[in-house]
Amino acid sequence: MAAIAKIWRAGCIIRAKLLSLVADAYGANPGLENLIIGKNFKGYILKNIAKMAEFIHIAQKAGVPVPATSSAYNYICQMSSPIMLSAQINAQQRDYFGAHGYYSLKRKSNKIEPGSKPPYKK
Repeated sequence: MAAIAKIWRAGCIIRAKLLSLVADAYGANPGLENLIIGKNFKGYILKNIAKMAEFIHIAQKAGVPVPATSSAYNYICQMSSPIMLSAQINAQQRDYFGAHGYYSLKRKSNKIEPGSKPPYKK
């Protein structure tokens, strides 16, 4: 991954600082599973996440769609959150509208009980 980032950086018109951070993160840890937890990249995100949120806000206020940036921002927020809020919301919706079961992160297995009803449904 570090080599790929270096290739992009060498051919990029902008020569973005971000590509250097990507190359450095994978150079330091080739087995890195997610850039968000990379040493220098984490600091870069923390330093700039508010700017990203402000950019999205301004773009949306102006009526300019920025779906990739907004999705990236939402992904970063979700992955850096101590709780998996979107997963909890999905599970609550499934339970309320049909009790379809859930995936247990602790047991690494699905828990599906066909025909079961959540305790709050009568």
